[in-house]
Amino acid sequence: MKTELISRSTLKAAWDKERDIDGLLTAVENAFLSFGKGEVILPSKSSQIFDEATQDRINCMPATVLPLGLSGVKWVSVFPENPSKRSIPNVGGLMVLSEIKSGCPVCVMDASYLTALRTAAVDALAARLFAPLGARVLTILGTGEQARFHAELMSLALTDISEIRISGRTAAHAATLVSDLSYLGCSVVDYGNDMQAACDGADIVITCISGQAPILKADWLDTAKLYCHVGGWEDEYEVPRKANKIICDYWDALKHRGSPTIARMYSEGLLSDSDIHADITEVLCDVKSGRVGDELIYFNAIGLGFIDVAVAAWLMDRARSVPSFDFHE
Repeated sequence: MKTELISRSTLKAAWDKERDIDGLLTAVENAFLSFGKGEVILPSKSSQIFDEATQDRINCMPATVLPLGLSGVKWVSVFPENPSKRSIPNVGGLMVLSEIKSGCPVCVMDASYLTALRTAAVDALAARLFAPLGARVLTILGTGEQARFHAELMSLALTDISEIRISGRTAAHAATLVSDLSYLGCSVVDYGNDMQAACDGADIVITCISGQAPILKADWLDTAKLYCHVGGWEDEYEVPRKANKIICDYWDALKHRGSPTIARMYSEGLLSDSDIHADITEVLCDVKSGRVGDELIYFNAIGLGFIDVAVAAWLMDRARSVPSFDFHE
């Protein structure tokens, strides 16, 4: 049996060929629905944290999606200070997929591109479900790879978005990202390091800081109706307290992670299970409500192995049409 070896550049070419946001989000949604039907095997994620302050870590994320006939494991490192200290990406690793009839490995692919695309895709699906109707202004706080992927996927998923505002802790990095996003079919505006101004009047706010100190203030969200939390401790405790609903990808996994804001609040006894409105699977399965009227929804995805498997399978199918595609007997 052939084991396909797929590099980051091949994955990028596979995505860039069509930028099929509807196909990608359907793959993600179907995986959540499979989870809701009990068709997913999801062992606990194993994290080895080497520095509590920076949250340098390596994660091992196994999962099986039975309807796809695939089992996978992602071995991925997250070192937030890599870009500034070592001029290398903060996320790296490998994804291995095996089919579950014989157990043979069918694919090994770069995990950094997979992780970036999967993370943004889950938030893009959440935005389709929970963003206010006709949302036009999107603010992204952060200037790294996750900010780049979120800008692209949100602009594709929400066709009413006409303005994307970029701001971060370093003004020069914001300017670079704005320039890099000039290909998007909407206005991309540089707000430098004035993050408060970038949030003023926004319909949707996303933080992609990967920091361990809160930068988003609750009173910056006077107009926003959807906040997507991507990284670690990025928002003050008053932000989730301000929200009308908190929705997660999977609260039972997220609450024990320690790094995200609402996980910190849970560990400190400041937030309980009853404060979580729903998991996204419950909304997709019509067990819980999504948006109801003019409310602020706080969405936090911790990242789930079975979504990695689903997105990896989707990318693998599309990578086969890329000339640089390779395999090993």
